[in-house]
Amino acid sequence: MTSIAENISEVSLKIRAFEESYRRSAGSVSLLAVSKKHSEDKIRQAAAAGIQNFGENYFQEAEQKIKNLTDLDLSWHFIGSIQANKTRKIAVHFDWVHSIDQERIARRLNDQHPESRPLLNVCVQINLSNEKNKSGAELDHAKNLCSVITSLPNLRLRGLMAIPAPLPD
Repeated sequence: MTSIAENISEVSLKIRAFEESYRRSAGSVSLLAVSKKHSEDKIRQAAAAGIQNFGENYFQEAEQKIKNLTDLDLSWHFIGSIQANKTRKIAVHFDWVHSIDQERIARRLNDQHPESRPLLNVCVQINLSNEKNKSGAELDHAKNLCSVITSLPNLRLRGLMAIPAPLPD
């Protein structure tokens, strides 16, 4: 069985090779490890192997992990759909939010983000394929949403996030 450290090393080598082949600066690409449904022990192993960025889909699952791993220098990324009743907790506990697709959610995160913390890094999620069952702003709405976010003092727009429709077999 391959260890977490071995897997991380293998992926990191591939990232470095892509950076080189695309003439990007070494270290310009970050690896985000999705830790949903993984134990705190596995997260500790990944952190020991050099991972600092961890993504979680569900606040209920992430909350205890975040509290129990404060001894590690980790950056927590919320990558799931955001319910309005969870924005306060997400704004307080996470460093990044990758799934903003509504102005209302952006404004709530901004208003609820503690000023004592660094700006909340955010990405606008786009529904590229206009699938009805997928989250994400439609392309024609995304530009306006980005403009709104850049006007909010507690949010820092960092980019776009999209999950394309699967390709046919």
